[in-house]
Amino acid sequence: MSALPRLPALVAAAILAGLAAASPASAGSGCEPGSGQNLAGRDLAAMADLPADLSCADLTGARADGVDLSAVRLDRAILRNASLRGAALRRFRGADLRGARLAGARLANADTGGADFGGADLSRAELTNADLQGARLAGAILDDAELNSVRADRADFTRARLDRADLSHGTFYDAVFREASLVDAEVHFARLHGATFEDADVTGVDTKFAEGADLSGSSGRMPVGWAVFLGLLGLVAAWILWKIASRRLRRWREGRRSAAESAVRFAEFRTTLEEDVTRFGEEIDRLDEKGGGNADWARALDCYDRAKELLAAARDHGDLKTVAITLERGRNALARPARPGRRAQDRSP
Repeated sequence: MSALPRLPALVAAAILAGLAAASPASAGSGCEPGSGQNLAGRDLAAMADLPADLSCADLTGARADGVDLSAVRLDRAILRNASLRGAALRRFRGADLRGARLAGARLANADTGGADFGGADLSRAELTNADLQGARLAGAILDDAELNSVRADRADFTRARLDRADLSHGTFYDAVFREASLVDAEVHFARLHGATFEDADVTGVDTKFAEGADLSGSSGRMPVGWAVFLGLLGLVAAWILWKIASRRLRRWREGRRSAAESAVRFAEFRTTLEEDVTRFGEEIDRLDEKGGGNADWARALDCYDRAKELLAAARDHGDLKTVAITLERGRNALARPARPGRRAQDRSP
């Protein structure tokens, strides 16, 4: 009978021991990453029976494309450069997934707090309702990823690509999106209080229904449709300007050619008139030596002197034509007698 009182104490001790063994905190918390099983480079799809707990295991470069690891615990495990395309994962708090290939991975409701996804490919991955609090996703690729309703407080998305990603209904308190690309990302009803978007590309992001969104310091590019339209418009404008410039250049060249031809004709005409003026003077001298008859000497001499003055001052074809007309009048004066009442000048000194 004396042993009976001790029974409850023994049962209690057994129960506590069982709870301790079943406690999720006992297996992975506090272990050193890489101190668990060494499965580096292994093909997990070829393993018949995967351990339920791979906390702190070294799975560097392991291959598990399409493998369902949702029942395997991977807290603080090293999964650097591992191939996990289309794989299902659920528990990997504090895991190292830098450079891992997780395109199309199934991470819905996953507990990834504090995990490092630096440079990992998470394009088209499903992270609905996942816990990304404090996760590091610097330089990660999350294009077209499903992050709706995630909890990503204090998560670091620096230089990450989230083009067309769905962040709606998610919680991103104090998250960092510095220099990230969020082109056409969906943020409806997302909670973005304290989130930083410095130098981020937020082209096409509509924050109308987002909470606490402050996109100051971010930038946005022109939508592709408008860019194409304005590009075509620019090409048309450039073509029009080229046509105008070509036409003006052609006219300028034609003008220069015409001016050159005109200058040649002017010089030839001027030379001809200089010879005509000289001949006219010689003609006056010759008639004077013969006695001159009844020529209108006064008008002939006036025309000769006037023709020389006009020729010296001539600048265009109109001036030369005036010289030619003046010479013609002078010759006419030599051919006809002086008008009645007007005496012929005596040209003798």
